[in-house]
Amino acid sequence: MGYFSVDELFIIDSVKIGTFITGVNYYRWNNLAISKNAYVFIDKIELEFNNLPPVLLEINETDDGICIKTNYDIALEIKEVEAAFNGQIKITQKSEINNEFWCIAKNNPLKSIEAQQFQQFYANEALLLNFGDEKRVINFNHEKGLMVDYYED
Repeated sequence: MGYFSVDELFIIDSVKIGTFITGVNYYRWNNLAISKNAYVFIDKIELEFNNLPPVLLEINETDDGICIKTNYDIALEIKEVEAAFNGQIKITQKSEINNEFWCIAKNNPLKSIEAQQFQQFYANEALLLNFGDEKRVINFNHEKGLMVDYYED
């Protein structure tokens, strides 16, 4: 298990009560080299806000958790990955904000974004998006990439 850095915790903490998520983009990693049916998983999730710069959640460089960024060039990252793997890896982007799963984000402001605390450290395996009555969780899974789900207490 890894932990979020101080900079990443600062990004989480910058999301204040009343912030709306106005966009959600999934970036899927499509591995075409494994088989005729590509191995696909969510590699990055971009959250857009009404009052903050967008935030990118992605699988970190050591493949053991989530990394959080506010300063990134997603188009450049996609080109670099596809070039490095000679086209055997494709990264595709799709807006998910109109998906039924994310309709809560369009109509309800965030109360908080939370990470699980262990003593003075915060695990980078999951983030909880708290909308009050409803919550969503973004988890890291070693085999399946980033996963999103409903969260129930």
